[in-house]
Amino acid sequence: MNCWTKVMFWLVGIGSGIGMLVTTAVSQPLPTATPDTNGLIYYEVQPGDSLWSIAARHQLSLSELLALNNLTADAIIQPGDKLIVGQGTPAPTPTQPTMPTPTLPPPTPSATPLPSPSTKLCLLAFADENGNGTRDANEPLEPAVTITIYNETAVVANYITDGISEPYCLTSLPAGTYRISRSLHPDEVATTPNNLSVSLFTGQTVTLQLGQGKATATPQPTHETSDNEHTPETKTAVSPTTTSTATPTNPTPLTIPLILLFTLSVIFFWVRIQNSKNQKQKKG
Repeated sequence: MNCWTKVMFWLVGIGSGIGMLVTTAVSQPLPTATPDTNGLIYYEVQPGDSLWSIAARHQLSLSELLALNNLTADAIIQPGDKLIVGQGTPAPTPTQPTMPTPTLPPPTPSATPLPSPSTKLCLLAFADENGNGTRDANEPLEPAVTITIYNETAVVANYITDGISEPYCLTSLPAGTYRISRSLHPDEVATTPNNLSVSLFTGQTVTLQLGQGKATATPQPTHETSDNEHTPETKTAVSPTTTSTATPTNPTPLTIPLILLFTLSVIFFWVRIQNSKNQKQKKG
């Protein structure tokens, strides 16, 4: 047998082996490959598998299979190894069924307490320019007036007006009776009552306006005379004697009984004296 004959037999053997491998690779059922959560498809190596047969089953070239798995041509694989053979749509992540949120019963309504009504006492002082005891639109506030508020037991508050921010209000006062007094400047007089008494009820607001005006002096009559005008002297006649006349007064209730008692006493003693004289004359 010559050399060419040996080569021909060798090639036929190799071709038969390749045909058997291809037939085996095509006839062997592929396991179902499912993409993982990252979309990669893995193949688990079976006994008798080679890199070439795995690539042929998954319609890949040997170089593509090696590149997907970072392998070289001389890499050795073992049954049970997992090789990447492709990419697909990630497997759907199982979702938990949405549970309905339980509806809580509405809260029990509770009565909201109402705020306590405020009790206020508001005060102001004003310049009562026309002296009518009422504040008119053009009459300004009066500064530097000291106002004292007190009840039956103690002073509640003292306040000095500034003539700008009034009325000044005392809030949250308990119900009761209060007295109000204020100071007066030396040249002023009160045109409204100076000492006031006011009764406050719960929730009531009372505003007091304290008026004060300028004190006016009584004009004295004057008589102007010129240099040429002569004022006659007034002569007053003086009587030689001055008689003082006492004005009778009405007797008090005790005066009359005393006078009667004194008169009866005098009569009683006079009668005794007369009786005594008569007795002496008879004996003589």
